[in-house]
Amino acid sequence: MSARLYHTEIGLPEDLLVWFLGRTFELFYSTHARQAVLDDRFAIARKMPKQLQVRREDVFEVEVTDGEISKFAVRLSSGFEASRPDVDLILVVAPYPGQMLFVRTLWFNEHDDQHKTLDRSKYAQLVS
Repeated sequence: MSARLYHTEIGLPEDLLVWFLGRTFELFYSTHARQAVLDDRFAIARKMPKQLQVRREDVFEVEVTDGEISKFAVRLSSGFEASRPDVDLILVVAPYPGQMLFVRTLWFNEHDDQHKTLDRSKYAQLVS
């Protein structure tokens, strides 16, 4: 099994998300994700999104395994309710049969987080 991880700050192939972009998917939350909404260090979720419309500007990470998208991460600033108004919701989702996405995990980040901890060595580099 061959996997490559891409990040928008390092390089994300433009055609990678074509099938997902602009489409609306029902969200199916894992047990882990359901617990994470209650245990996050920044906020507690009051209402989680039931659907996700995939927009290019929300996607920041994509994993490709054997030529297929195996997961991607999105950062949302709306469409949910949390105990703090100054947080974004991060969802890590995987394709699921039908018009669904499986939410593997989630967490909150502060709006002004500047990604100082990004480990660039984990990501594939695009060749120009």
